[in-house]
This record gives sequence, structure tokens and C-alpha cells, in this order.
Amino acid sequence: TLRPDYLSTYGFTRHQTENIDKLAKDGTVFDSAYCDVTWTTPSMASTLTGTFCYKHQLRSMYQSLPASAKTVAESLKFAGYNTAAIIGSFPLAAVYKLDQGFDVYDDAFSEAIFVGSHPPQDVENQWGDTVNERKQMFFKKIVNKSRRPDKDVSAIAVRMLEGFSREESNKKPFFLWLHYFGPHDIPDLRLNRLENWKIHAAGYAGKVVDTDKALGDLLSALEASKFRDNTLVIFHADHGESLWEHGFVGHGVYLYEDNL
Repeated sequence: TLRPDYLSTYGFTRHQTENIDKLAKDGTVFDSAYCDVTWTTPSMASTLTGTFCYKHQLRSMYQSLPASAKTVAESLKFAGYNTAAIIGSFPLAAVYKLDQGFDVYDDAFSEAIFVGSHPPQDVENQWGDTVNERKQMFFKKIVNKSRRPDKDVSAIAVRMLEGFSREESNKKPFFLWLHYFGPHDIPDLRLNRLENWKIHAAGYAGKVVDTDKALGDLLSALEASKFRDNTLVIFHADHGESLWEHGFVGHGVYLYEDNL
């Protein structure tokens, strides 16, 4: 849910995203990049498969990636890579079958995407036989443990890097895919839509800074590791976010520039 115009490397001046800036300074920056879907699950499926959603066929929260779709993790695993993923929120949980080709797919969550009056509970990821059952599972999941903080994603990734370093007998290269929930909205069910929009829009910039800090924890560990000289880091977003443009706050509904 990250807009490029809230990163200082793209000219934002109200804050500095120093870790993303460092990646940009040391690497290649794309001035123009578009997603083919403006919400997470199918957009990330497009990313992992290199195909548009009409081809890979994951187009709703009640569909999963077909086994016939080939992911980059499958290709790299076939080429001899260790493959691992650390997921920040439920829309990329293994039930959607984006875990194809990953040796490790960590989709354990600690907090709720939609907060309410009750503490979030552990709810098992279950894929129903019907669309209605899948809808019930989705809405039950997002009001319970369905996301985790970006700093936790980085902490797990750092431990995984340390594990790769200790495996002296294992000379395989690795592919590590991290998903940060980052500047996504976290609606409060006790408030109305307009109140939630105002809170999210006002806090969006701060969330971007928090994600940058979490990324910095990972990049510092990578810099200190033996992998620093031969690891490629690709940093991207799955879609953007409307922040009052067109009288709307959020994503996944429209195909405006701020979402694409």
C-alpha cells in the first residue's frame, strides 16, 4: 500500500525514508511502475508469476492461485535455491496458494487487520468448499490475528539470514520474499468509515517512516552478513493508496493513478 510520492527518494520533503533512499542511491530506481490489480492478493500473484491476473486467474479473495501457475519461487527452487517467505498479513496467507515453490512460508500473525472491542484470537486458516464458506473465513480472520508489525517481519528475516550463515555445509543460494503490511489502513470497527479514513490519511506518512525503519533493520543485518556482496535486493509495492484524491481513501475499488 506504498505510494512512491511519500518516499524522499521520489521527492517527498516532509520526512526522510533513509533506508529506502540508500537502496535507491546504490541501485536502480524505476520512475514509472504500474500494477495490474489495485489490491494485494492478485497483485502479488502477478508479481510472483510474471503474468496478469486474467492469465493466473486469482482475481478475488475467494479464489486461490491454480497449481498450473508457475511462481518465481518454483523456478528458483528448481535451480537449486533455498526459498522462504515471511508474510505480513492474511491476504497473502498460504490458503491462497502463493506458497508454491517455497520451502518455508511463514504466515503466522499476532494482531488484527480490523480492530474492535475484543482481543484478537488465533483463528485457523481454513479454505472452504464454497464461496460463502470462504467469505465467512475471510471476515472471521481479519477481525482476529491476521497481520503482524513490520519490525517483526524484519526480526524473523534477520534470524533466517543468520540461519543461512550457519549452514556452512549448505552452499545453496537463497530467495527470501518479505511482505510488509506497512502503511495499510487498520480500521476500527467502533468508528464509521469517514472517521477511519481521516485517521488513516493523517497517519499514513508516519506509517511509511515506520516501514522504512523496519526495512533498515533487515538491510543492516544483510550489510553485516557474508551475503552483502552477492545479494540482489528488489523493493516494490503491490499497489498504491488514495488519500482523498477523488473523494476516496483506500485502494482496491478504483483504477486511478494513485492506486495503480
